[in-house]
Amino acid sequence: MTNESHQRPDISDFEFIRLIGSGSYGDVWLARTESGTYRAVKLVRRGRFENDAPFEREFGAIRVYGDLSLAHPALVDILHVGRTENAYHYVMYLADPLEGTEPAPAQSYRPRTLSAVLAEKGRLPIREAVEVVVHLLSGLAVLHNAGRLHRDIKPGNVLYRKGQPVLADVGLMKMADEEASYVGTPGYLPPEGPESPAADIYAMGMLLYVMVSGFKPKDYPSAPTLDELGEQRLFASINGILEKACAPVPGKRYASAEEMRADLVDCAELESGTEPESSGSARARTTLPWLRCVGIALTNRMRALYREFVRSRAFKALRRHPELLKTLFALAMLALVVVPYALDAYRHQDRSAIARDESSPLRPKQVASAFKAYQQELQRQPPDMAEVIISMRKLANLCLEEGLYAEARLYLQGLVTALDPMPGMEKVVEEMRGRLRDIERVAGR
Repeated sequence: MTNESHQRPDISDFEFIRLIGSGSYGDVWLARTESGTYRAVKLVRRGRFENDAPFEREFGAIRVYGDLSLAHPALVDILHVGRTENAYHYVMYLADPLEGTEPAPAQSYRPRTLSAVLAEKGRLPIREAVEVVVHLLSGLAVLHNAGRLHRDIKPGNVLYRKGQPVLADVGLMKMADEEASYVGTPGYLPPEGPESPAADIYAMGMLLYVMVSGFKPKDYPSAPTLDELGEQRLFASINGILEKACAPVPGKRYASAEEMRADLVDCAELESGTEPESSGSARARTTLPWLRCVGIALTNRMRALYREFVRSRAFKALRRHPELLKTLFALAMLALVVVPYALDAYRHQDRSAIARDESSPLRPKQVASAFKAYQQELQRQPPDMAEVIISMRKLANLCLEEGLYAEARLYLQGLVTALDPMPGMEKVVEEMRGRLRDIERVAGR
């Protein structure tokens, strides 16, 4: 098997340069197209499987994933799927280089993976790690909603593409109701095995633990000793999320990737040193300080009035009516109790608005990153239309998720205009038009 895996593949249109990665079922090669463009090509050989059934199943999974890969920027893009007699392969964009900004593939190129980043840094700042997992969870939700599992989430299977983390090694995916060989990586596998969405949630929780602690999965649930007080506080705030994601019993874990993502977004925002840029956060910055100032002023004024009242003839007169005095005192105490609770409830409501997905500080960052990638593709000479279309589609999806309907409509209309004349794009165009109709319905409410 070893000799076979190191044999240089013979696939038309590609010059295979060297092996850059290897896994349980396939090898990743650095390859160059006839036009001189570098690509990553994963080759999965029939000899790695016990029989034809799992091989055919994985080949079918990667063909389906080719369409899913364009649905979210957290999923690695599949540009082409092909097959020979004893193997199948799929073509991907190269990941960012581990060192520098421009790859020198034939000489020293190494893909930037989360595993390589952790080997270099030890651990990631907690906010950065949360951003990575929030982004990956949104991609994992797309897989799960399509009825598919990943089954091998780990740092080595998280690549960076244009600065954004993406889930890779999609050849291990399967339908949630299919039988499959027992795969995965020790430490990231839950006790029951990898055959359910809850297992992917467990692996994602363990991924977050490894990133924020610098420890190995076998060290869980040991808590790290962090030098910075802010980091220690943040770890304490996400520890409950880790415990739920990595619960040994599947039923006690998060019910979905979206649920875990929502808790992380909420936690990241409430512990953030800066308010998110959203309507809710703007209200929090302006309203809550104003309420504090008014509260302090009212308290001082009430103290002054109380001192004047005690010295007044009215107070002496009220002393002759103890029942009325008790009633006024009770009303004053009630106000002192109710007002703080009302203010706290208002603040909690305001923070809840900040914590909603649509006002997440992470979403605008993803939109900005996708827009930057889109601009870069347009500025290429000559532009690669395939990449431009992929960038526009991802940008439209992110804008839809963010609720930026005007921007999403703009990109979707551009996609329809660009793809409508192309043969074989009828399904994609109809999908885009369906989303435009959805936008019109939502915007018309």
